[in-house]
Amino acid sequence: MNNMNILYDHQIFTSQDVGGISRYFYEVIKELSPENKALLPFFACQNLYLKEDKDLKSAKFFYNGSFKGYYTLLGKHIDSINEKIIIKQLRKERYDVFHPTYYDTYFLDYCKKPFVTTIHDMIPEYSSFGLDKNKVDFSNELIRNKKEHILQSSKIIAVSEYTKNDILKIYDIASDKIKVIYHDANKPTTKYLPNTWGKYLLYVGKRGGYKNFDIFIKSITELLTEDKDLNLVCVGSPFNASENTLFQSLNISHKIQSIQADDITLNSLYHYARVFVYPSSYEGFGIPILEAFANGCPCCISEATCFPEVADNAAVYFAPNDEQTILNAIKKIVYNDSERNKLITKGQERLKQFSWKKAAQETEDVYRKIIK
Repeated sequence: MNNMNILYDHQIFTSQDVGGISRYFYEVIKELSPENKALLPFFACQNLYLKEDKDLKSAKFFYNGSFKGYYTLLGKHIDSINEKIIIKQLRKERYDVFHPTYYDTYFLDYCKKPFVTTIHDMIPEYSSFGLDKNKVDFSNELIRNKKEHILQSSKIIAVSEYTKNDILKIYDIASDKIKVIYHDANKPTTKYLPNTWGKYLLYVGKRGGYKNFDIFIKSITELLTEDKDLNLVCVGSPFNASENTLFQSLNISHKIQSIQADDITLNSLYHYARVFVYPSSYEGFGIPILEAFANGCPCCISEATCFPEVADNAAVYFAPNDEQTILNAIKKIVYNDSERNKLITKGQERLKQFSWKKAAQETEDVYRKIIK
């Protein structure tokens, strides 16, 4: 079969205005071969990638889900309306393969054709015991839903070999049911903004739990204190009370700022940063690494989980829970232009291994095989 109708649902586009998973689906759908048709039958969503793309804009209206009380007032109703639209499409069976965009199982009783699920990481399945199938909390709704996707889907796409291996640690399924398909990064297409941030380290993304943000902050306190010109820029949500208390206790509040950045600003922040630091102890893939490579930013990253698989020899690594090794690794880059330039060159070379077009082609191959 050459021409395929591929049905995608609303889930991630309803829940995310921007974000890694919705970016993944948006980029793959955008890069599908012209002979294949992506079906996106939404009533409404809040995703900015779809809103700004005239070719993929399918929802009748877009809303801002960030205002306080949104979900109580509007969110449940929009989810329900979108869900009913998808169920109607599933019943019509005018599609060849279904690819839900997150882990809700609302569709299982209605989907009579093959479906594919993408597993982005196994972070919820982790506990204080690590990844032990006897310790997984299946009373957790998200974990239960993921389990049903993994067991009932025709094929699983994993975003890294590390994620694939983590799935196999928990579930007794055939290894060849899982296809590893890598992400890519959002390549810069515009000129960079002027550098108004000075000399800084860069942190991107959420900051709680396994992200090791507090350990990272403690590790660089000495550096920020000694170097009066060096600051830290964090891209993400505003700092919470606990974080501000930590900064104050270390006397570095004036050295740290939080920015909510659009794509142009984010690319510019990568471009001018002395180093991008990624201290997380677990990720399924790590798109920010590729974003840093794409913008000529040297990377100093955790040696944990999938990071070496993504960055290979194009980054300096550290133990994510060791403050001294984090500090030593950062110092190795910040004040050494020769080392920075080597890493930038290696990063841009490594980036050639990743492509949204390639990801889309490999995803289409998965669809074709399960349809046959």
